[in-house]
Amino acid sequence: MKIFSWKDIEDLNSNPSSPLSSFFQGGTALTIGGFDGPHRGHEALCLSVLQKKKEFPSLKTGVITFNVPPKSKKSADFPGEVSTLNLRLEWFKHSGFDFTVVIDFSHKFSTMSGTDFLSFVYSACFMKFLFVGLDFKCGYKGAVGIAELHEFAASRDLTVSVLNTVSIGGMKVGSSGIRTAVAEGHMKYAEQLLGRPYTLDGTAIEWNYNRKDDIHTFEIDVKAVTQVLPPEGKYNVSVLLSDMTVSTAVCYCDAEFLRLSVSHPAASISVRTIDFI
Repeated sequence: MKIFSWKDIEDLNSNPSSPLSSFFQGGTALTIGGFDGPHRGHEALCLSVLQKKKEFPSLKTGVITFNVPPKSKKSADFPGEVSTLNLRLEWFKHSGFDFTVVIDFSHKFSTMSGTDFLSFVYSACFMKFLFVGLDFKCGYKGAVGIAELHEFAASRDLTVSVLNTVSIGGMKVGSSGIRTAVAEGHMKYAEQLLGRPYTLDGTAIEWNYNRKDDIHTFEIDVKAVTQVLPPEGKYNVSVLLSDMTVSTAVCYCDAEFLRLSVSHPAASISVRTIDFI
């Protein structure tokens, strides 16, 4: 999977003869969003995009997303990400996407109009199909929603599909609900919404590391963790280690630190991911 920056898209829009344009010339099927999870609602969107390539094999399939959830820039009490950019990119790659565009949600970008944003994507990526959720909004102050998106597509060679909300037990599946579930310690409910266990990205954390015999202990100040954490307590987890082995472990959370205790015979290991099971 190729990864592009928003600057790549801007440069391509101003220079259509760029060598990069050949990558997109067969047209693209896209979805756009924060994809903080990704969760079962996102999965429905992504499967729709990937299905389109089965109908039109020349299409490239892609995701337009952000380096951090836009909500984290707008709310002082944002509880944390559901997933890191690294985890999201791995999920997109594993799903089978051809490319992802990662946008740095800067002040400059946040003031761009929704129509300008869509025009950049449409022209640079040869966008032919766009799949979004019912709550889709883009541009400055979220001024472009579903009605404006359909209006934009009507005068262009663009098909827009709006997918219904995915619900479980009558509750909408969304990143906010997952954050709440994790923050309240409802890890199995978070797993239902995600479609897999809640995962912490160990590669994004600078751990304090100690080893005694075959017990490896990792510790981090919770303030350094960008993902939402469960409340104080002891949790059974599954860890993927640097040697690509999987081990069960115990994770301790308190108000100041997160500690991970792993039994492993290797002289030195590091943690790649932590799944709350």
